[in-house]
Amino acid sequence: GDYKVETVPNGSYQVARIRGIKAKNIGDVFTLNVSGAEVKYSPLNYCKNKLADSGTTENLKNVLKALYRYWQSAERYFN
Repeated sequence: GDYKVETVPNGSYQVARIRGIKAKNIGDVFTLNVSGAEVKYSPLNYCKNKLADSGTTENLKNVLKALYRYWQSAERYFN
């Protein structure tokens, strides 16, 4: 679509970074084609997974919660 996707090696796998996601689209599910297979993911999946991870620092948890509230506000504003 309208987004730039960068891949970065990380150990034995690749990390895909989607750049330029607008605030109102943080909750959208993005589909990436990887080696002939579709992978669906949302920035909020990352937030949920990191918030559930006992190893996540409080600082990161606070950032993730703030990002979620920012998305909620943007969604209300633009819709």
